[in-house]
Amino acid sequence: MSNHTGTRWLSLSLTFLLLANHCLPDRSFKREYELQNIDLIEASFANGKKVSFCTLSEQGFSLIPGAGAVMAARLVSLQSTICPTSCLSEHTLLSVKGVGPKTLQTLSNYVDIAPTCPPQAP
Repeated sequence: MSNHTGTRWLSLSLTFLLLANHCLPDRSFKREYELQNIDLIEASFANGKKVSFCTLSEQGFSLIPGAGAVMAARLVSLQSTICPTSCLSEHTLLSVKGVGPKTLQTLSNYVDIAPTCPPQAP
């Protein structure tokens, strides 16, 4: 598989994972799909590519160094309030219990985080 094809496959897989997270009523299918694609997330991290915050599961978050099961659960809880319509900012992440400047820096190495979010239209 060429690098371009691999990148496209990763992009499509993560897009499907995002859609599965929000559109599928049967969560067991979503969990099975996530387990099959953990290797794709690991490959992204290994290649220095960031992943969308909204596409990661608890297991995906736990792949980030220093993010254990408790932090992963808190981040997934945050997903339900901001994904897919809101922006993930540094300020939003710092409001999560256990996320300080050091954890924020670590997360920003693996997850797309905006320094600030544009104002929402009324």
